[in-house]
Amino acid sequence: MPRIRSIKPEMPHDERLAKVSREARYTWVLCITQADDEGYFRGCPRTLLGNLYPHDEDVTESKLVRWLDELLGAGMLQCFDTADGIIALFPKWKKHQKIDHPSKSFLAALSRDARETFARHSRRESRVLSLESLTESTHLLADASANGPEPRPAKKRTAPDYPPEVLAFWQAYASRRRRGKPDVLRQWKAQGCSAIVPEVMAGLERYRASDQWRDGFEVEPARWLKRRGWEDEPVVSAGGDGW
Repeated sequence: MPRIRSIKPEMPHDERLAKVSREARYTWVLCITQADDEGYFRGCPRTLLGNLYPHDEDVTESKLVRWLDELLGAGMLQCFDTADGIIALFPKWKKHQKIDHPSKSFLAALSRDARETFARHSRRESRVLSLESLTESTHLLADASANGPEPRPAKKRTAPDYPPEVLAFWQAYASRRRRGKPDVLRQWKAQGCSAIVPEVMAGLERYRASDQWRDGFEVEPARWLKRRGWEDEPVVSAGGDGW
């Protein structure tokens, strides 16, 4: 349930928060009211839409997902796909919220189970998920009834032909990412990256040297290409008590 929380006066000066849009910043502040005493809250976009923007008809679920993904990419939120739905977390909650007699978080246990599951599958894979990827991929068609027609065999898919520059980019991300290679190829073509390979690879090197990458909060490679991440300025850690 929503709670009264505190906002520090230095929050507007946080450099990571300044990298996201104003709508994403406002959404981040509203999400603080939804978090439990350990900084966890339910991250289902449809539920959050009703809780955060009950009177804003122009705010759609897709817009909210985009703003939340900005916050995930900036490391301002973490998100986990659990057996009980999407759970979100403020990474530095305990550092900035002083709560008397805090209640134990039921959502924290769910997120820990999710993190352990991801760790077992891949020690190198990031535990931060994209809200958009979760909301688009978690709903599957139900099985056909016993009396229904036999399902048609799936068509064989031809493996795409990856140019050398795409493979080089993929290898640079492969130490962290093992999925989404076809999406990388689609975004590479959509953004015209073959004409600016040096700029893209130089931007990736800057990104790999950033705090976000070192802390394991990097975005999916296809999403990095889609938002033209090579054009971003390197993010310098704010230090001190920044969020």
